[in-house]
Parts: sequence; C-alpha cells; structure tokens
Amino acid sequence: MCANALIWRPFLEMTALSIFQREGIWMYRSAPVVSPEDIRLEFIIESPQLIRINYPAINIGFKLFEQVRVEFEKVPRPWQYDCMFNMLPFQGHILFDELDAFRESWYRMVGDRDIGRKVASVSVDPLTAERFETYKVLFPTRVFRLFHTVAEAYAWLGTD
Repeated sequence: MCANALIWRPFLEMTALSIFQREGIWMYRSAPVVSPEDIRLEFIIESPQLIRINYPAINIGFKLFEQVRVEFEKVPRPWQYDCMFNMLPFQGHILFDELDAFRESWYRMVGDRDIGRKVASVSVDPLTAERFETYKVLFPTRVFRLFHTVAEAYAWLGTD
C-alpha cells in the first residue's frame, strides 16, 4: 500500500470510502451511505378519515407502489380514507407501469366506493407537477390536488 493510502485510511474508514488498486494505480470509491430512514415508506393512519404516506428520501430498487398496496391491504375499508402523499423528501421517480399496476390492484380492492375522497400530494418537484394530471386520469373517482407544503395539504383535507 502506498504512503498516501496509509495516511488516508483512517479518513476513509470514517467516510464510507474504500481504496483499491487497479492496474497499479491506487483509487478510491465512495460507497452509498444510506440510512434506513432514507428508504423507508411511512404509512400512517392519522385519523378515521386520513392516511398519510411519507415517501422515502431515496427510491433504490424497491417498487414504491407495491409497498403502498401492501399497506392498504392491511386497512379495513380503505375507500373511507382521504390520503396525503408527502413526496417532499423523495429523490427518484416512479415508473408508469408501477403506477398502473397499483391502479389495477386498487380497483380490485375498492371498486368505485371511494368516489369523492380526496388525495393531497405534496411535492415541489417539477416532474411530479408535470405528471400530476396522470393521477387524475388513473384514479377518476378521487379528487386530487397538488401542494407545496404539508400545512397547505392539511388545510385542504380539513384536518389543520
């Protein structure tokens, strides 16, 4: 190991960087530092009328809406709830195929019993705003609104 690698070793151990040699050249690579909070979906029944879903900060390979579906299947009469999807910390994207698969499972579970229930989405991401009309088309029985803050969403949902 070269002298520089010996000097940097304590630093590397503290910062999730690794050193290795390739073709006689010492290199370093950072490992992704991801905490469990960054990849955990939070599904919270806040009241008899409201479910809040906090997206994880990072979407690293798991199907987000598959997790949402699993959580909704645990809820008796999910059609009786308004929903808040808090996407503020989220960095990633959701594939249309994944969203469509959720739509199919939702209508098998709920049918049209959720007519008029509200869905507040909270995001400042421009891509979310661009794709927002798609949610209204996929879930026509629900009333959707997009907000920039959780407080605005709560006010619209009537739970402020």
